[in-house]
Amino acid sequence: KIGVSLRITAFNRWADQDKAMDSDSSQIFIYGWGAEILGDAGNFLRTLFHSKSKTNFFHYENKNVDQLLDYAFTEQDRNVRENYYKNIIEQIMYDIPGIFLMHIKEYYAYNKNKIKSIFMSPYGIICYDKVTLK
Repeated sequence: KIGVSLRITAFNRWADQDKAMDSDSSQIFIYGWGAEILGDAGNFLRTLFHSKSKTNFFHYENKNVDQLLDYAFTEQDRNVRENYYKNIIEQIMYDIPGIFLMHIKEYYAYNKNKIKSIFMSPYGIICYDKVTLK
């Protein structure tokens, strides 16, 4: 209705996807992301927003953010690292390098008569080794 046409291309090889990402003719991407269970914001921030990251699909470039990401990457103190991440997120939100159109919410079903407790990571992933049965 608004006169926009898309050609959708699926990639089965990372090399083909990387080539398309580097092309000026590629302007929009449908991309999914999964989390591991470490719970450290750097796993996403550095990968998605550092200017030298291969998966910086936004082509986002901010020298201050890069520097803070580098500091956070080597920082051992979790509280200091979290302060870096707060500053990084504020800058990224100010710059608006991308518009996220959806976020999938996961649902879990379990028998409450058999399970005493379930522990989930900050990303909503069940840590099965910490499930306690009744």
